[in-house]
Amino acid sequence: VEFSADTLKLNVIDLGRTESKLITVAGHVDFMCQEVEAADPVTFTTRDSNLVLPPLDSTRSSSISFKIRTIEANGLLMYSSGASSSH
Repeated sequence: VEFSADTLKLNVIDLGRTESKLITVAGHVDFMCQEVEAADPVTFTTRDSNLVLPPLDSTRSSSISFKIRTIEANGLLMYSSGASSSH
């Protein structure tokens, strides 16, 4: 996993594994990749195309990851409406 901004590039896994002061590791972290089933790529062919995911169950532990590639100079890649309130 690499973090990059302008000319700065940081290998986050190596920094966490070596307990670098540049990052903070909280909780139990396994510094390895999990084997997951590869998914087919998705292409959004119009400016109004989007993907809506169901809400995550906040009472359970879960994670989701994406690999995103675009050739567009500008655009919205991800959006979250945030937690909904029942109050």
